Amino acid sequence: MLKRSTILQKDSVDTLAIGSFDGIHLGHRQLIKRLGEHGALFVIDKDQANLTPGIKRSEYTGYPCMFYHFLKVKNLSGAEFVALLKKEFVHLKKIIVGYDFRFGQHRSCHAEDLKNFFEGEVEIVPAFTCQGQAIHSSVIRSFLTEGKIEEANRFLGREYAIVGDTIAGQGLGEKALVPTLNLKVMDYLLPKEGVYATRTRLGAMVYDSVSFIGNRLST
Repeated sequence: MLKRSTILQKDSVDTLAIGSFDGIHLGHRQLIKRLGEHGALFVIDKDQANLTPGIKRSEYTGYPCMFYHFLKVKNLSGAEFVALLKKEFVHLKKIIVGYDFRFGQHRSCHAEDLKNFFEGEVEIVPAFTCQGQAIHSSVIRSFLTEGKIEEANRFLGREYAIVGDTIAGQGLGEKALVPTLNLKVMDYLLPKEGVYATRTRLGAMVYDSVSFIGNRLST
């Protein structure tokens, strides 16, 4: 269940957390929990999100996401970027970013530089670590591609989930063993090929399941 409506008009937003927010992991949660009732995520999208694609970010956070493509902001100076924020969100009072946030053309500005351009409150959230390692989406991607699901889930603070459309197969499972579902997954990073203990949601029901990721080599 979402904590609040994920629909919010821009002129109602008074607090922004800025980032790419791919994964909505424990590090991102440190920014998100500082948003108030009229907070939103300013998502800089590079079309590369494959842990939590698209509007799924709102579903996981309970906050509205305002998407701005990277190509529209990459050439802005630091002052121009903040001017864009103030123009788009006329009641903006607070900006929240991570310690490693960079902005401005060629990533020329650091998180601390926001305070030079924005008259309101700027909160810079320090690194959040798990088992002595800073949490980043790139680390979680590495865990998944290596088949280290438990480690990925620990950094995410939840079970990694993918969404796909069911497609027709050859029906061999139903004939020889048990009926199976074949999924076409488009936007998500798939873990390393192998067999995994999973849970599958169909409508409102959740079932314990076994999932194979990879290409079937035999008939």
